[in-house]
Amino acid sequence: MHVLFADDETILIRFNVGDDRSRTRIFKYKNGIIELKHTVNDTSYTYNLRRMGTDRLFTVAFDLKNEIDIPAPSWGWENFGK
Repeated sequence: MHVLFADDETILIRFNVGDDRSRTRIFKYKNGIIELKHTVNDTSYTYNLRRMGTDRLFTVAFDLKNEIDIPAPSWGWENFGK
């Protein structure tokens, strides 16, 4: 997991899976609500997705204890911040 950008209202997180760099997670804070379900503590970040009307649950856990090299930008974000 790599935080591409963060301010008081928005967090952009690269969500690359292998060579698939098609996803950038965008968290928005508006009217006291954070969009996308997740949990964060000092050592981990967990993203959960449940398909409504089913028991299907998708969970991804990220280890925040070890810093990683900055990954290649997600597709479409190559020039972000330039």
